[in-house]
Amino acid sequence: MSYLLKSSPKQIQLESSANKMYILEIHYQKNFESVLKKILKVLGLKFKQNQKKVDVLELSCSGCKDQFWTSNQIDWGTDSPQFLVDDTQFYADNTTFYDFAFKLSTLSGIPVVAKSDLEDKFQQFDWQLHYRFYDLMVDDLLYNYGIAVEKVQKVVPFYHIDKK
Repeated sequence: MSYLLKSSPKQIQLESSANKMYILEIHYQKNFESVLKKILKVLGLKFKQNQKKVDVLELSCSGCKDQFWTSNQIDWGTDSPQFLVDDTQFYADNTTFYDFAFKLSTLSGIPVVAKSDLEDKFQQFDWQLHYRFYDLMVDDLLYNYGIAVEKVQKVVPFYHIDKK
């Protein structure tokens, strides 16, 4: 659910009655909202959204696309994972800016808000980032990708999921 909503897992509140292992086969499509609606319907779940003001990492990318790695910098093949994570850094192969920000939120444990002037939000790039040490991550994002990072308080959505 957090992947479809592009939200930190900490923004998803799941009732214990709905917290079970589900295996679904879903054909890939870019309209995550319709996929989310189908999952909720098939599993008999209801979904409420509320807003909370919390600490977030705000990634700002204005005119920085030229600094992004092209999608041919890393090539793990077609049957490989999108992300490779170790203790201090992660790599991403053919990943959008927004999926990259989502992965950073899952690894850092803090919601990440990504703002950009990218014309194609589905354009894919390759990434390598130190995420464990904040100052190193900030420098890495700015000097390697042109992405400014700031810790700020923002109102972000939180999602409550429960059985119908």
